[in-house]
Amino acid sequence: MADSRLPDLTLIIPASPIPSHPSTAVIERALDSLLTHLPDGTFRTIVCHDPPSPSLPPDRINAFEKYLQRLERLTVTERYRRLDLNVTTAPRWGHLAGSLGHAIGHVQSEFVFILQHDFFLTEHLPILDLLEMMRRHPEVKHLRLNRKANLPRFWDGRTEERQRFFTERSFDGVQVCQTLAWSDNPHLARTEYYTDLILPLVGDQQTFPENVCDPLNTPESHAQFGTFVYGAEGRAPTVGHIDGAAYIPPSRFQRALTALRGGLRLRTRLKALLRR
Repeated sequence: MADSRLPDLTLIIPASPIPSHPSTAVIERALDSLLTHLPDGTFRTIVCHDPPSPSLPPDRINAFEKYLQRLERLTVTERYRRLDLNVTTAPRWGHLAGSLGHAIGHVQSEFVFILQHDFFLTEHLPILDLLEMMRRHPEVKHLRLNRKANLPRFWDGRTEERQRFFTERSFDGVQVCQTLAWSDNPHLARTEYYTDLILPLVGDQQTFPENVCDPLNTPESHAQFGTFVYGAEGRAPTVGHIDGAAYIPPSRFQRALTALRGGLRLRTRLKALLRR
C-alpha cells in the first residue's frame, strides 16, 4: 500500500498544564476536529507540551503527569492512527514560545500548521490547496485562521492604521485578507519562517510569540511578516476556542443529566412521529 503521509506538512499542537487536567477532553476536541475537517491522508502530528511552571502547585503538577499518561495511551488507539501522534515535552518551562521552539526543532517538513490545544477547526480546511497557493505566492508567509469574522475589528483593526491596511486579496482564487495583526492563533507557515524569523525575534522570552511579533508588524514590515487571514472579508470564523485556562470538564452528574435530556428529547420525537 502506498504511503498516504503528507511529507510537506507537520501539524503542531502546543499544549500546557490547564485546570481540567488530568482530563484529555480539551485536546481531544482539537484532535477530533483535525480528523473531521482535514483531507484524507496521514499527518505527522507533534503534540508539544510546555512543562509546569515553577509556581504551579503540586496537585496541578500531579494532574498534568496523569494527563500525559492518558494522552500517551490515546496515541496508540485506532481512533488517532491517521494523525500519527508524537507526544513530547520541552525540557524547561518557556511558555508558548518555548514549547513552539522545542516542537520546531523536531520538524523536517516544508510547512507547519500550528493549532493550540484549546482551539479546534469548525469546518473543512482545504489545506493542500492552501499549501500550493503559499508555494506560488511566497508573499503569503503567515496564514491565520480567524476565530472571529474577517473584519477590520478587534486584533485586526484596533488602530486606524490597521483598519486601513485590512484589505481583501485573492491568490489563484483563494480569498484572503491582508492584515497587520500577527497572532499565534491557528495558522499555516513555512518551517523556515519560524527558524529564520519568528524564533530569533522571540529569543529566550517566556511569552506568547504574538506579544513580540505583533507590535513589529507595520505597513513597512508587512512584506517581512507576510500576515494574512484565510477567507474573504466578512467570512465567518473557521476555528473555535475553548479557553483551556478556564475550562472545567463536566462532572459525572452533569454528563448523566445531559444524556438523560438527550434521551427524553429522542423519546418525544419518536412519539410525535408515531402519532402522525
